[in-house]
Amino acid sequence: MSAVPTRVPDQPVAEPSRPSSRAQMVLVAAVALVALEAVRASGPLLDRVVAEGGVIAAAVTALIVYAAPALLGALVGGVGARRAAAFSVVALVVLRLATQVSPAFLLGTTLAAVAVAAVVLVVRQAALAPSDPVSAVTGLVLGGAADVALRALLATWDPVWRPGIIPWVVVLLECAVLVYALAQAQRQLSRARDRRVPVGRVWLVGVHLALTTLVLGSPAFLASATSSGPGPGLGLPFAAVALLVGSLFAVEALSRSALPGGSGRWSDLSGAKAGGIAAGLLVLSVSVALLASGIWVVPAVLVGQVTAALALARALSVSLAPRAAPEPDEAWDRAERRAAERLDRLDFSPDDGDLTLTRVRVFGTRAAVGFGLAGLGAGLGYILVVLLYQIHYELSLPFPNWLIVVAAAALLGGAGLGERAWARDALPSPPRDSRPGSGRDSAPDSGRDSRRDERAAKRGGLAPLAALPAVLLLAPVILLVTTPAPAKPAATSSTFRMMSWNLHYAVNGAGAVDPEAIAVAIEKQRPDVVMLQEVSRGWPIGGLLDGAEWLSRRLGMPYVWAPAADGQFGNVILSRLRITEAQAAPLPQGDGSMERSYATATVELPGGRTVQMIDVHLAHRENGGATRAAQLKVLLDRWGEESPAVIAGDFNATPGSKEIKQLTSLGLVSAQDTTGHSGMLTSPTDRPQHRVDWIFGTPDVHFEDFARPGVRTSDHFPLAVTVVVG
Repeated sequence: MSAVPTRVPDQPVAEPSRPSSRAQMVLVAAVALVALEAVRASGPLLDRVVAEGGVIAAAVTALIVYAAPALLGALVGGVGARRAAAFSVVALVVLRLATQVSPAFLLGTTLAAVAVAAVVLVVRQAALAPSDPVSAVTGLVLGGAADVALRALLATWDPVWRPGIIPWVVVLLECAVLVYALAQAQRQLSRARDRRVPVGRVWLVGVHLALTTLVLGSPAFLASATSSGPGPGLGLPFAAVALLVGSLFAVEALSRSALPGGSGRWSDLSGAKAGGIAAGLLVLSVSVALLASGIWVVPAVLVGQVTAALALARALSVSLAPRAAPEPDEAWDRAERRAAERLDRLDFSPDDGDLTLTRVRVFGTRAAVGFGLAGLGAGLGYILVVLLYQIHYELSLPFPNWLIVVAAAALLGGAGLGERAWARDALPSPPRDSRPGSGRDSAPDSGRDSRRDERAAKRGGLAPLAALPAVLLLAPVILLVTTPAPAKPAATSSTFRMMSWNLHYAVNGAGAVDPEAIAVAIEKQRPDVVMLQEVSRGWPIGGLLDGAEWLSRRLGMPYVWAPAADGQFGNVILSRLRITEAQAAPLPQGDGSMERSYATATVELPGGRTVQMIDVHLAHRENGGATRAAQLKVLLDRWGEESPAVIAGDFNATPGSKEIKQLTSLGLVSAQDTTGHSGMLTSPTDRPQHRVDWIFGTPDVHFEDFARPGVRTSDHFPLAVTVVVG
C-alpha cells in the first residue's frame, strides 16, 4: 500500500532573530559574500578565452562553467540536501583558499560554479528549516552589504587579484566565518518540513546575483552612472554609502513584511496586487538606473535593492509554502525511515504510513532532478544576463543590451506574483500589554515595556539586523578620510611629461585584474598628465573594478571622465596639473559595436600657460573607416585648431591611413615620428603587429624623450613623451 508523508501540523512562525536562525543567516551571508567575489573573478578569466579562441568560444565556455551547478542533482541524490549543502560550503572554502594562491583559469571558474551551487543549497535549506524565506533572503542582503563594504575598503580591487598579506587576512577571515557558521547552522538546516515542491524557485538566486553584480550591489556602477562626464559624479565612497543604506532599507522592509518571518506590519501589502506593484517598481527602478545619469540613479538603485529582496522572498514563500497531504494508514519499518531521512527533505514520525523503499527512491529521484534543475537555472540565470549584456559589444544583438537586465528584473519580480500562499494567522501574535507573569499590567514600567515591545513587533525580529549595514558604513568613511592628497606636479613653465595608454580594462594577458602594475608603469615615467582609454568602471570582464577611482587614488591625480558604451567604460584624463576646464562628449556610433567618446582637459602649467589635452578612442572594427571619419570630424570640430593642444589616444588607424593623413594635413605633428621612433608597433603586446596608438601636437608643441615602455599589462603598449610648449 502506497502512502505519502504526514502533513506537518501548523506551527507558529519561528522567531527569526533567535540564535539558530541567526546562524543560518550568517551562513547564507558568508556564502553570498564569497559567491559575489567568485562570479566577479570569473569575468576576466573567461574574457581571456576571447583572445585565445574568439568570442563564440568564450561564450560556450561560460555557458559550460555556469551549467555545471546542474551536477547538484547527482550530489543531492547521493548524499541528501543537508550533506550536499555542507559539502558545497567546504568545497567553497578549499577552492577559495586555492584560488588565492593561484587565480588560474580552472580554479577560478570552478570556484564560480561551486559558489553558485552553494548559494542554491544554503538558501533552499535555510528557507525550509525552522528559519524561513525572509531570513534566507535577509542573509543574502547582508552578504551583499558586507561585499560592498569590503570593496569600498579595497577601492573595488578584489582580494583574489591582490598580492600581499592584507588579502590573505581577508580570505582567511571569510573562510573562518564560513566554517563557523556551517558548524552552528548545520543541524538546523536539516530540519526542513514536508513540501510537495522540494526545491521551489530557489534558482532565482542566480538572477538576483546577476542584478546585484551588475547594478544593485556595484559601487563602480553607481559611481560611474551618477556622472555623465567630465566630473567624477558621486564618487566611490558615497556610492558605497548609498548601497549600504539601500541594504539597510531592504532588511527593514523584509522585517516589516507579512511574508513568513516578517512582523506582518505591512500585512496589507502582501497580496497579489502588492506583489505586482513591487514587481513593477523593480523593473522601473532597474530601467532608470541603467538609462538615467546623475543623482536620479541613486534612488532608483535603492528602490531596486528593496524590491529585489522582497520579490525573491515572495517567490520563495509562494513556491515553498506548506501543502497538505493525505494521512498514512500504517507504520513503516526502521530501515525505510532511515532511507527516507537521507533525503533531508521530510520529517517522519513513528506513526507515518507505509512508505516502501521504492517510493523513497522515487522521492529521491524527484529531489535530485529538482536540485539539478535549480542549479542549472541559477547558473544560467546569472551567466545569460551577464554574458548577453557584455557580448553585445562584440556580437550585434537585435535589441539594446540594457533590455537584458530589465528582463531579468521582470523575471525576478514576476516569479512572486500570485495569491499569498501563507496564512495570516501564522504571523507572530502582537505582544501582550505586559511581560508574561509580571503581574504588573497597570504599572508604569509595564506600560513602557509594552510600548517598547509594540514598537519592536512593528519592526519585526529581523529589524535589529539593519544595524549591520549601518556599522558597515564605516568602510566608505575610512575610504573617504584616507583619500590621498593630490600629487605635486613635476612640470616647468613650458614642459611637462605625458602618457597615453589603452588599458584593456586593467586585465593582463593571464586574465588577472592588475591595476597596480599599471600604476607602477605610470609612476616610472613621472607624467603630469595621463590619457587613458578602455577604462572599466564596473564592467564584468574587468572584474567590476572602478579603474578611474582606483588609479586616481593610487596616483594622487584627479581625473576627467568621458563615459562610452554603457557608461561603465570610457576614457580618463589624470592630471597633476590644475585643470581649468573639462568636457566629455560622445562620438557618433555609426557601424561600431559601441558608442565611443572623447575627453578634453585644459591644464595649467606652473607659469600660467595653458594647454588643451584631448583624449580619444575611435571605432575599432577593420571596416569602420566611415565611422572613424565621422567620429574624427566631431573631434576636430571640438578642437577648433586651438593652440597649444595635444590630441592622443587609440585611433585604431595605422600610418598612411585616411584618418592619420587627415590629422597631419591640419598641421598636427606625431610625437613618435618626429622623435625618430616610427618603427615601434603598439599592439598587441604579445606579438606586436599594428601601430594604432598616437600622440599628436599642434605646430607650437615640440616633443622630446619619446618612450614606448615594454610593459605587457595591457594588450597595448603605453606611449610616453615630454611636451615642450612654445
